[in-house]
Amino acid sequence: QQLQVIRKLVVDLHFAVSVVGAPIIREPDGLAMSSRNAYLNADERQRATCLSRALRDASARVAAGERNADVLKAVITTHCEAAGGTVDYVAIVNESTLEPVGRLNGPARAAIAVRIGPARLIDNVLLSPDP
Repeated sequence: QQLQVIRKLVVDLHFAVSVVGAPIIREPDGLAMSSRNAYLNADERQRATCLSRALRDASARVAAGERNADVLKAVITTHCEAAGGTVDYVAIVNESTLEPVGRLNGPARAAIAVRIGPARLIDNVLLSPDP
Protein backbone atom coordinates (compact mmCIF):
# COMPACT_ATOMS: atom_id res chain seq x y z
CA GLN A 1 0.00 0.00 0.00
CA GLN A 2 2.76 2.39 0.95
CA LEU A 3 4.59 1.64 -2.29
CA GLN A 4 1.55 2.54 -4.41
CA VAL A 5 1.03 5.77 -2.46
CA ILE A 6 4.68 6.78 -2.97
CA ARG A 7 4.49 5.93 -6.69
CA LYS A 8 1.41 8.11 -7.09
CA LEU A 9 3.01 10.94 -5.12
CA VAL A 10 6.09 10.87 -7.38
CA VAL A 11 3.91 11.04 -10.51
CA ASP A 12 1.52 13.68 -9.16
CA LEU A 13 4.31 15.95 -7.94
CA HIS A 14 6.48 15.35 -11.03
CA PHE A 15 9.50 14.24 -9.01
CA ALA A 16 12.42 13.18 -11.20
CA VAL A 17 13.02 9.93 -9.34
CA SER A 18 12.42 6.27 -9.96
CA VAL A 19 10.61 4.26 -7.32
CA VAL A 20 11.77 0.67 -7.19
CA GLY A 21 9.66 -1.86 -5.30
CA ALA A 22 11.03 -4.97 -3.65
CA PRO A 23 9.40 -8.16 -2.40
CA ILE A 24 8.34 -8.48 1.22
CA ILE A 25 11.07 -10.16 3.21
CA ARG A 26 9.66 -12.90 5.42
CA GLU A 27 10.89 -14.79 8.45
CA PRO A 28 11.25 -18.58 8.00
CA ASP A 29 7.78 -19.02 9.58
CA GLY A 30 6.18 -16.71 6.99
CA LEU A 31 5.78 -13.63 9.19
CA ALA A 32 6.72 -10.43 7.37
CA MET A 33 9.92 -8.96 8.81
CA SER A 34 9.16 -5.90 10.90
CA SER A 35 10.53 -4.12 13.93
CA ARG A 36 7.03 -4.60 15.40
CA ASN A 37 7.69 -8.33 15.71
CA ALA A 38 9.97 -7.56 18.68
CA TYR A 39 6.87 -6.64 20.71
CA LEU A 40 5.53 -10.21 20.46
CA ASN A 41 6.17 -12.87 23.07
CA ALA A 42 6.70 -16.48 21.90
CA ASP A 43 2.98 -17.35 21.92
CA GLU A 44 1.97 -14.13 20.15
CA ARG A 45 4.74 -14.63 17.61
CA GLN A 46 3.42 -18.10 16.76
CA ARG A 47 -0.15 -16.79 16.51
CA ALA A 48 0.99 -13.90 14.29
CA THR A 49 1.78 -16.36 11.52
CA CYS A 50 -1.98 -16.35 10.91
CA LEU A 51 -1.45 -13.30 8.68
CA SER A 52 0.74 -15.08 6.15
CA ARG A 53 -1.34 -18.28 6.37
CA ALA A 54 -4.53 -16.31 5.73
CA LEU A 55 -3.02 -14.55 2.72
CA ARG A 56 -1.66 -17.81 1.30
CA ASP A 57 -5.11 -19.39 1.68
CA ALA A 58 -6.75 -16.45 -0.11
CA SER A 59 -4.19 -16.68 -2.90
CA ALA A 60 -4.79 -20.43 -3.26
CA ARG A 61 -8.53 -19.86 -3.44
CA VAL A 62 -8.06 -17.29 -6.21
CA ALA A 63 -5.86 -19.78 -8.08
CA ALA A 64 -8.70 -22.32 -7.67
CA GLY A 65 -11.22 -19.90 -9.19
CA GLU A 66 -12.62 -17.77 -6.34
CA ARG A 67 -13.28 -14.20 -7.51
CA ASN A 68 -15.68 -12.82 -4.87
CA ALA A 69 -13.81 -10.31 -2.67
CA ASP A 70 -16.26 -10.74 0.22
CA VAL A 71 -15.55 -14.49 0.33
CA LEU A 72 -11.81 -13.84 0.33
CA LYS A 73 -12.09 -11.22 3.09
CA ALA A 74 -14.13 -13.65 5.21
CA VAL A 75 -11.51 -16.38 4.77
CA ILE A 76 -8.71 -14.02 5.83
CA THR A 77 -10.70 -12.69 8.80
CA THR A 78 -11.54 -16.21 9.99
CA HIS A 79 -7.88 -17.28 9.99
CA CYS A 80 -6.78 -14.25 12.01
CA GLU A 81 -9.63 -14.30 14.51
CA ALA A 82 -9.17 -18.04 15.08
CA ALA A 83 -5.58 -17.27 16.10
CA GLY A 84 -6.79 -14.71 18.64
CA GLY A 85 -6.06 -11.68 16.50
CA THR A 86 -8.17 -8.54 16.42
CA VAL A 87 -8.71 -7.59 12.79
CA ASP A 88 -8.43 -3.85 12.12
CA TYR A 89 -9.13 -4.28 8.43
CA VAL A 90 -9.12 -6.70 5.54
CA ALA A 91 -9.32 -5.18 2.08
CA ILE A 92 -9.23 -6.50 -1.46
CA VAL A 93 -8.14 -3.61 -3.64
CA ASN A 94 -7.17 -2.79 -7.20
CA GLU A 95 -3.43 -3.32 -7.53
CA SER A 96 -2.82 0.12 -9.06
CA THR A 97 -5.44 2.43 -7.56
CA LEU A 98 -5.96 0.74 -4.17
CA GLU A 99 -9.71 1.17 -4.69
CA PRO A 100 -11.78 -1.64 -3.16
CA VAL A 101 -13.01 -4.29 -5.58
CA GLY A 102 -16.04 -6.53 -5.22
CA ARG A 103 -14.92 -9.08 -7.78
CA LEU A 104 -11.46 -9.92 -9.06
CA ASN A 105 -11.36 -9.21 -12.78
CA GLY A 106 -7.61 -8.66 -12.80
CA PRO A 107 -4.73 -8.37 -10.37
CA ALA A 108 -5.78 -7.25 -6.91
CA ARG A 109 -4.07 -6.96 -3.56
CA ALA A 110 -5.30 -8.44 -0.30
CA ALA A 111 -4.21 -6.15 2.54
CA ILE A 112 -4.66 -6.77 6.25
CA ALA A 113 -3.96 -5.20 9.61
CA VAL A 114 -4.30 -7.38 12.69
CA ARG A 115 -3.53 -6.76 16.35
CA ILE A 116 -1.78 -9.62 18.10
CA GLY A 117 -0.84 -8.78 21.67
CA PRO A 118 0.61 -5.26 21.72
CA ALA A 119 1.56 -5.20 18.02
CA ARG A 120 -0.46 -4.02 15.05
CA LEU A 121 0.83 -6.14 12.18
CA ILE A 122 0.25 -5.47 8.50
CA ASP A 123 0.74 -7.69 5.48
CA ASN A 124 -0.46 -8.06 1.91
CA VAL A 125 -0.29 -10.32 -1.08
CA LEU A 126 -0.90 -9.96 -4.79
CA LEU A 127 -3.91 -11.95 -5.99
CA SER A 128 -3.57 -12.83 -9.65
CA PRO A 129 -6.57 -14.53 -11.21
CA ASP A 130 -5.91 -16.37 -14.44
CA PRO A 131 -7.46 -14.68 -17.46
